[in-house]
Amino acid sequence: MGGLGAAAAVTIEYHMISEGVTGGRDDAFTFAVVLCAYAMLRYGRAPSRWNAVLMGLSAGIACLVRITSLSFLLPGLAYLFLATTRPWKERLRGMAVAVFVMTLVVGPYLVSCWYVFGDPLYSINYHTSNYLAAEGASVASRPTALAYVGGKALTRPYRMLDTVAVGMTSYPFSNKWDGFDRWIPGLGEWLSYAALIGLVMFAGSGSGRLLLLVLAASLVPYAATWQLAADWRFTQHAYPFFLVASALAGVEAVRWVGTDRLVGVLTNRRPPWRVVVPWLTVFGVLAAGVWMMTRSLPILTARESLRSPEAVTIAAGERDGAFFAEGWYPPVTAGSVTARVSEGRVSIVEIPLPRVADYSMTVRLDPFPRPSEGTAHMPTVRVFLNRAFLCDLPLRWNPERVGSYDITLPRAAVKDGRNRLVLMLAPGPGANSPDGGPPQPGLSDGAAFRLWYVRVRPPTSQAQ
Repeated sequence: MGGLGAAAAVTIEYHMISEGVTGGRDDAFTFAVVLCAYAMLRYGRAPSRWNAVLMGLSAGIACLVRITSLSFLLPGLAYLFLATTRPWKERLRGMAVAVFVMTLVVGPYLVSCWYVFGDPLYSINYHTSNYLAAEGASVASRPTALAYVGGKALTRPYRMLDTVAVGMTSYPFSNKWDGFDRWIPGLGEWLSYAALIGLVMFAGSGSGRLLLLVLAASLVPYAATWQLAADWRFTQHAYPFFLVASALAGVEAVRWVGTDRLVGVLTNRRPPWRVVVPWLTVFGVLAAGVWMMTRSLPILTARESLRSPEAVTIAAGERDGAFFAEGWYPPVTAGSVTARVSEGRVSIVEIPLPRVADYSMTVRLDPFPRPSEGTAHMPTVRVFLNRAFLCDLPLRWNPERVGSYDITLPRAAVKDGRNRLVLMLAPGPGANSPDGGPPQPGLSDGAAFRLWYVRVRPPTSQAQ
């Protein structure tokens, strides 16, 4: 039932259909990945010679579509070799058959690339020139894909780790789902919630863990470079896995409600430790991963960039909780700008600085709500860094552009580590009051402001 539900979802997903008729190979690669996952599951349940042949044939087809398929084929075969309970000789025989068939299918292509270009992995390594062009860099000789990624990891390890973490998780997941909203508004959002539950449920079975391994490993070739070519179709092959997980969650919910399993769970006060411990481990790993991505890596990446030295932009939006402390409403998007609106008189942004020095900073903010015609007075924002007063910012208003204010962070107020940038509203009494009475509620008494981003530039001199 879950598979039928996922298949039905694919047939009505707008982007899957519209991209599929353009003639690209993304549909073919999606089919190849799903076929390989099916063949691996089939072999895992019945490790026969013919299932090994099917697995090798599907693996060869996947490599012909994209040679990067090796990223999930090798871990998948290794998992099947170790997880199967058959004797070692049978395991070796099955893997040998699968690898032999795969080599027969993809071997001529690799040999041809080697003969013509001098590189069997030419189709992978060629794209590094596109990555360098996207970065505005030029080199005398094009590096291999491994050298390109390895160089980034050595020079900017935290940025690379952060890029890979997002590229393996939130990026390929969140850029899906809106293709269902043409049928029922909000349907994609509910399906995404179900998919998250289903992906966790995958960890509860051997087949599910194999699917998780194939899914994660298949995203590896794109995880390090997705920011240079952020197109959802490059991770289209992950969509069927998400939809299967979503359908699984729905089917299991119906089963639990329609049977006595839910009653048994609710009435059983002492579930066995062999059930509790693995699930506690899963949720513990998930919690640690979420904390690392949302709290730790953004801070480490910002410090690393300023040390490089490169400017750092702390913007409102996804994963901004590591920087925006108390005094803010959740992020809101208006047009092309995502911002946070101040809550109360004091709002705090934490800025990670790698050392004590003089920094320059640009703050983009506006009064909130939008000023009406005839507003004569704007609120003033007082700026402090670690309790040291820096300046007053009398806010301006331009409906065409978010306000920009340059501020200097003097070394006398800076400390190594987290620095608290305090933005405090300083409303003018009686501002814009028509009769000289108490200030009117709203903008006229400096009710709030909205912050787009804070951009911190490293010191011009690297002297300590």
